[in-house]
Amino acid sequence: MGNGSKYASSPSTVTFYVTNITAVKLLGLNGSKTTTSGLFGSSSYPTYLEIYECTRNADGSLTEGTTTVGKETDDTTNASVNLFIASLHASKIYKVVAAQYRGFLYEIAFQTPLPTADPLVDATPTELSLLSRIGSTDEATFQVTATDLKEHLTVTLTDDNGVFSVNKASISAEEALGGAEILVSFSPTTGGTYTGTITLTTRDAAPVTISLTGTVAYEMGDTNMDGAVDISDAVLAVNYVLGSADASAEYGVTTYGDMNADGTLDISDVVLIVSRILGASDQE
Repeated sequence: MGNGSKYASSPSTVTFYVTNITAVKLLGLNGSKTTTSGLFGSSSYPTYLEIYECTRNADGSLTEGTTTVGKETDDTTNASVNLFIASLHASKIYKVVAAQYRGFLYEIAFQTPLPTADPLVDATPTELSLLSRIGSTDEATFQVTATDLKEHLTVTLTDDNGVFSVNKASISAEEALGGAEILVSFSPTTGGTYTGTITLTTRDAAPVTISLTGTVAYEMGDTNMDGAVDISDAVLAVNYVLGSADASAEYGVTTYGDMNADGTLDISDVVLIVSRILGASDQE
C-alpha cells in the first residue's frame, strides 16, 4: 500500500478485523513531511498503527471500541518504519488500523500464539470405597496431578443422595502441577449402599472421573439396621429365633444379631443384645 505523493494531506488507510493474535508489526517507508512549495509547511504526516478491542454481540455483529488498546506512530522523514504492538490477548477480537500519509507500507504481520501441548490430567486412585455408621463420617483422599493446564481444574461432585462431599470445588494450575489432594467425606443418615462420582474438567483435556461407593456399617445388635441398638432389635432377634420373623429381615438378624460370633443366632445372642441395650456389655 502506498501514497507516494508528496502533496498528500489525508492518509491511505487499511483496516483488519482479527482474532487469535498476540502482536502486530508494520513495516514501511516514510516520505517527506513538506512539499517543495511549502504548501503544507512543516506539518508532520506520520505513519501510525492503532488497535481497538471489539465485542461480539449475540447476533454475531461486532461493536467496535472507541479507545485504542495499542497505538504506535513514526513521523521520521525519508526513513524506514518499524512499528510493533504486543501484549494482545489471543481470545479477543481486534480492529487493526494502519495508515500512512506520504510513503509506503510494505508489510503488516500478525503474530499468533505458539502451539502448546494439550493438558494432561491424572487422578489416583480413581475408585474410593467408604464405610461409615449412620450419623458418623468416613473420609478418604485421592491425588490429582496435571500439566500444561490453560485454566484451573473444576471439581464436580454428582451425588443424588447428598451423602458425599469434597473439600475443593476447583484446583489451580500451580496446585495441580505439584500434586493436589482432594478429601472426600461420606456421612450417611439412613442405611444402604450409595454411589457417586467426582469429575475433573478443564479446557482442552479429557474429563477424569473418580467413582465413589459408600456403605453404611451397623453396630452388632442392630438387627433391623436402623442405626440404633434398642428394644426393637431384641424383639426382631426373638422373632427370628422363634421362626416368626419376616424373611426380608434375615440378613440383618444373622449378620448383626450373632453377638457371640458362634455362627448361630439363638437365645444367648438375644440376652447379649438386651445387655447391650441396658449398657451391661460393649461386646461387638
